[in-house]
Amino acid sequence: GDICHGVAYEISPDNRQEVIRQLDIRESGGYSRIETTIDIGRPIHSIVYVADQENPYFLGASPTADMAAHIVQSQGPSGRNLDYLLKLKTSLDRLHIRDPHIDALVEAVGSA
Repeated sequence: GDICHGVAYEISPDNRQEVIRQLDIRESGGYSRIETTIDIGRPIHSIVYVADQENPYFLGASPTADMAAHIVQSQGPSGRNLDYLLKLKTSLDRLHIRDPHIDALVEAVGSA
């Protein structure tokens, strides 16, 4: 299967419902909440938000320039998509994760 690098956060049982409520609002733009098991050296129960082809904003195999133009003009409940892309790139860099697709988008938004 595919690999998804990232960060898993542990939520205190006391805050679980409120954190999930806030995440559900933030990720409401076409993402599905899925409960699954992830492996962090040991299996743990987790919640992930996944965008699939049913997402109304899914661009599919669009050219990078089209995706960049869409990112530059889009905004959601949590802010501008451009800001999200740039913060994602910074976070990936800090984790020493190279994602050629994200790199190409960051380069393309500069000319969008």
